[in-house]
Amino acid sequence: MVIFIDLDGTLLYDGNVSQRNRKAIKKTQEQGNIVVLCTARPLSRFVGLMDEMGIRYAIAGSGAVIYDRLEDKLLFKKTIDADEVDKILKLMKKNDFISLFCTGQQAYSNSSFLRDYDKISQRVKVLGNIEDLILKNRENIVSFIPHSFDFDSLHELYKQAIKDGLNVTGASKAIVEGGGRPRSSYYVEIAPRGLSKGTGVDFILDHLGADSNNAIAIGDGYNDIEMFKRVKTSVAMGNCVPGLLGFAMHRTLSNQDDGVAVFLESLG
Repeated sequence: MVIFIDLDGTLLYDGNVSQRNRKAIKKTQEQGNIVVLCTARPLSRFVGLMDEMGIRYAIAGSGAVIYDRLEDKLLFKKTIDADEVDKILKLMKKNDFISLFCTGQQAYSNSSFLRDYDKISQRVKVLGNIEDLILKNRENIVSFIPHSFDFDSLHELYKQAIKDGLNVTGASKAIVEGGGRPRSSYYVEIAPRGLSKGTGVDFILDHLGADSNNAIAIGDGYNDIEMFKRVKTSVAMGNCVPGLLGFAMHRTLSNQDDGVAVFLESLG
């Protein structure tokens, strides 16, 4: 069995993996199942977690990067078209966003906010002004994830990015649904055209010679819909966005209540 697990809002709670979730994943791997982390995060925001938990494969950047930790190599990488990078940069320059972009195995930001957000993000490189670095790497960028505490400005970026035809693979629930909360942090995920967590699932299954009938996906957000479509068994978290439920076969408890472990334990 191949088990695809999302990170934020699913395996992680308050930026950490609980001991119960760790124990459940260890047990299922010892039983011969393959656990694959599947996230919009860049590799450097969670690769240390793979080492801690003995997880070999990961889908990062919403399908833009697929990584084999045992071999320490990228199995797949696709970059955002350079002209689309220019569009994204133009949108981001309109406001003072927290910028996060990834070139494959390394992520860069203009703020320590994301690195300080949780313990597994320590490998993000923080630079004061990253515009020059973005332009220098404009043909080697696999994902952008702008963040902001200003709902209105990021919601405007979200709408304009879609209007410009960019591949917006996900965003904060409030951004998608159009309602903000004061003093919250919001984000938008932009990946290379044609990619999603679902295309990452397809790649991994093909790489392993595995069948989708023997695959499970566990997630909580809108960007998990394409992942759910690719597997026989889909599991929504108790804290998931309402729009995910129509694509889920099962529903487990919330990430705060170790929903991943609860489902894995039910498998025996």
